[in-house]
Amino acid sequence: MFQVALKGLLGHKLRMLLTAFSIIIGVSFVAGSYIFTDSIGTTFDGIIDDVYTSVDVVVRPDAEDLNSVGEGIDESVVEQLSSINEIKSIQGEVAGLAFVALDDGTLTGASNGPPSLGFGWGENSSLSPLSVREGNGRPPESMGEVAIDLNTAKNKNISIGNVLSIQGGDSPLREFEVVGLLSFGETDSLAGATLVVFEFSEAQELFGLEGRLSQISISAEEGVSPEELRDLVAAKVPSGVETIVGEQQRSEELDEIGSGLNIITTALLSFAGVSVFVGSFIIQNTFRIVISQRSKELALLRAIGALRSQIIRLVAYEAFIVSIVASIAGIFAGMGLSILVRAVINMAGVGLPDGPLTIEPRTVYVSMVVGVIVTMVSAILPAIKASRVAPVEAMRDFEASTPRRSLRVRAAVGLLIVTVGAGALMYGLFSSAANPVYYVGTGAAIMFLGVSVIAPLLSGVIANLIGYVTDAVYGLVGKIAKQNAKRSPRRTASTASALMIGVALVSFATIFASSAKATIDEVFVKSFPGDVLISSKLLGSGPGDLFENVLPSDIGEKVNELSEVDLVTGVKYDGTTIKVNGNTEPELVIGIDPATFNSAFKLDPTGGDYDSLTKNTIFIRQAKLGEFSLTIGDDISLEFAKTGVVDFKISGSFTEAFDSPFLLSNETFVENSPISDDLILVANISSGTSIPDGREAITNSLEGYPIVQVQDKNELISTTRTQIDQALQLLSALLGFAIIIAILGITNTLTLSVSERTREIGMLRAVGMTRRQVRKMIRIESIIIAVFGAILGVVMGIFFAWAILKSLEDLGFTAFSVPLVQIAIYLAAAALAGVFAAILPSFRASRMNILDAINYE
Repeated sequence: MFQVALKGLLGHKLRMLLTAFSIIIGVSFVAGSYIFTDSIGTTFDGIIDDVYTSVDVVVRPDAEDLNSVGEGIDESVVEQLSSINEIKSIQGEVAGLAFVALDDGTLTGASNGPPSLGFGWGENSSLSPLSVREGNGRPPESMGEVAIDLNTAKNKNISIGNVLSIQGGDSPLREFEVVGLLSFGETDSLAGATLVVFEFSEAQELFGLEGRLSQISISAEEGVSPEELRDLVAAKVPSGVETIVGEQQRSEELDEIGSGLNIITTALLSFAGVSVFVGSFIIQNTFRIVISQRSKELALLRAIGALRSQIIRLVAYEAFIVSIVASIAGIFAGMGLSILVRAVINMAGVGLPDGPLTIEPRTVYVSMVVGVIVTMVSAILPAIKASRVAPVEAMRDFEASTPRRSLRVRAAVGLLIVTVGAGALMYGLFSSAANPVYYVGTGAAIMFLGVSVIAPLLSGVIANLIGYVTDAVYGLVGKIAKQNAKRSPRRTASTASALMIGVALVSFATIFASSAKATIDEVFVKSFPGDVLISSKLLGSGPGDLFENVLPSDIGEKVNELSEVDLVTGVKYDGTTIKVNGNTEPELVIGIDPATFNSAFKLDPTGGDYDSLTKNTIFIRQAKLGEFSLTIGDDISLEFAKTGVVDFKISGSFTEAFDSPFLLSNETFVENSPISDDLILVANISSGTSIPDGREAITNSLEGYPIVQVQDKNELISTTRTQIDQALQLLSALLGFAIIIAILGITNTLTLSVSERTREIGMLRAVGMTRRQVRKMIRIESIIIAVFGAILGVVMGIFFAWAILKSLEDLGFTAFSVPLVQIAIYLAAAALAGVFAAILPSFRASRMNILDAINYE
C-alpha cells in the first residue's frame, strides 16, 4: 500500500503541492520562531561569555531592598574590599539612563525598542564589557566628552567630533563632544541599546550618584574560586548590598535579552498556530475531494481483495508522505523567515549582532511533529470515508447523494461542540479562574470547530442570499454557479471555514481596536477634565520600569511657576510588590494630591471627599470593595516592599475605572514606596490663556528635558488612537497569512472540483456555454464560497469581541463599537479574493477540449 500511495502522489504532483502548502506556512512559523531565538541567543551567549570571562564576583544593591536600588553603593566600599588579598582587580561602575537628542528631533531610547543607557568610564578596562577599539577614537577623559556605541553612530550618522545634546538621569540637557566609538565585547552594540559613556565623575553627577556606585566588578587571584571570593567579599559589604558570582550576573543578562526575544517568538508561534489550524481544514477538504474522485480506483482495490484497514492505511500513507515533505520544506522556509525577521528588526535600527543560524534538535522535532500530527489528524475522517467504499456502489456513483439524516446528526454534534466551546469561553471570561486566557482560547477554538461542523446546514441558506445578487447580475451562469456551491454543502462549508477563521480574527481585532478607541474618547471626555498631560516619553515603551519612567523631580515646580498655569497635580505609581490583605498577586497603588486631584481627574468620590484621604486612609474603587467583601469604614492591609505590612482605613470610594483601584495621599505614598517622583503631571491652564498657548509655554519651560513630553487632551487622544491603529495594522498583516492560506484553499478546492466535474463542464460546453461563461461560472462559485466564509467570520468576530469587551468592563472598556465601513470592506475584499482564487481553476476549466471532457471517465 505504501508503494501505491507513493505512485499516486507522484502522479499528481500539483495536487500534493497544493495540499502541502498550508502546512509549509504553519511549520515555517514554528521553525522560524525557534531558529531566530536560538540563533540570537547563541550569539549573545558567546558575547556575554567573552565579556564576563574576567569578572568573578559582582557587588550590587540588593534587588529585594528597594530602598537601596536607587541609592547605589557608597564608593568607599571599593577601598574596604581592596584589602582582601584574594582580589586581583576591582572596579566601581556607574550606570543610568542617558538620552541623546538627535538632529531629526527624535530621542534615543524613547520609542518602542531597546533603551538608551549611560555609563561612567572606569580605569580597569579588563573588567568592563565596553571598549574603544583602535581607530575608533578614545574613551572620555574629561567632563564634556562622551563615547557612543558604533551601531547608534552608524544608524544616526554620528561621527567623532560631533557635539551631542544628552539628558542624563534627572539632569537637564547638556552638550558633549564625541571622542570615541564604543564596542560591546566583540560586537558593535548590546541588542540595539544606545550606549553612552561619560567621564566617571560626571556620570556620577548626571545620575545623582555623587560618591556612590551602581555596582562593583571584581576578579579573583589565580587559584581562588568565584564562590570563595564571593563569601570573602560578602563578609565585608554593608547591609542593602548583595554579592553574587559573575556567572549569575551573566545568566541574568542573558535571561533579560532572552525575555525581549521571547516576545517575538511568542508572537510568531501564535500565528503559526493560527496558520496550522486553518491549514487543517484545507488538508481535510483536499483529501475528502481526492477520495471522492478516486472512488473507482478505491473500488477496484476493494474488488481485488483490499481490506478496509488497507484502504485506511493507503490514505494514511499519503498523508504521512505529504506531511514529511511539507514539514521538511517548512523547516527550510523557517530558516529564511528567521533571516527575514532579523533583517526587519535591524532595519528598525536595533542592530542585532551577526551570527550563524542555530538549528537545535528541538526545532526539528517540534516542527516535524506539528506538521505530521496536523496532517495525519486532518486525514482521519477522509481515510475512514475511503474505507467505506463498496466496490459495486463505487462503480456506479459514489457521490450519488448524501442522506438527510447525516446532516441532522451533524447539526446535533455541531451544536454540542458549540455549546461546550461557549461554556469554556464564558467560564474563562466571567469566573475567577487562575488562568482565564486558557479557557477563553480553548473555548474559541472549540467554537470554531463547532461552527465549521454546523456550516453545511448554513451553506444553502447563505448561498441563496448571495445568489440573489449573482442571479440578478449574471443570469443563468450565476444560477448554475449557485447550484454548484449548494450541491456539495460539506465541501463548500469546509472550504469557507478556513477563510472564516482568518476573517473572524481580523474582525475581532478591528472591533476590539475600534471599541478601545471609543472607550478612550469616552474616558477622556468624562474622566479627564485636565487640560495638559506631562509624562516621560518612556511611558508605555522602552524599559517599562516605573523607576525609569518617572519624571525629573523638579518638573512640577517649574510648571507651577508659569503664569499660564492655574494648577498642577502629580500622580505617583508603584506596582513593585504591593500585596493587598495577604494576596499573592501584586497590585498597582497610586499616590495623589487630595486637594487638587479632582480638578484633573473626574472620579466622583462616594463616602467622603478626597480631602478625607489622609495618613493611614485609602480610597478603593467600588468593584474592588466587592471583590474583597469590604465597605467604607473597614480596615485593609497593604504590604509594601519598603515598609512591610501597613494597615489603612477605607475612608472613601469611587466607581469609575482608573489606572489603579487603590488611591493613597502623596504623603502616605512616599512614606511607604521607594518611588518618590511623579509618573505624570496634569496641568490646568489659567483662564484667559488658550490651551495651545498654555501648552506651548509649558513645552518651552521644559526645553532642557527632551525626555519629557507635553500633550493637550486632543493630542493625547490622537497619540493613543495612532498606537492602537499601528498595533492593529501589524496584527492584521500577520493574520493575513492565515487568510492567504484560506484563499489558496479555495483555489485548491475549485481546482480539484473542476477535475471532478470534467464531464459536466464538457456537457455545458457542448450545449453552448462559451469559455468566457465557464470562467465566469467558476469565478462566481468562488465568490459565493469566499463571501460565505467571510460572513461566518464577521459574525464570529463580532461575538468574540463582544464577549471579551464584556469581561473587561471592570477595567474601563465600556464602549462596544463595530466599524461597519471596515466590516463592509472585509466582505468586499472576500469577494475580490474569490475572484483571484478562481483564476487558475477557471482557466483550466475553460481550456478543456469538449469531446475529451464528454468522454472523460
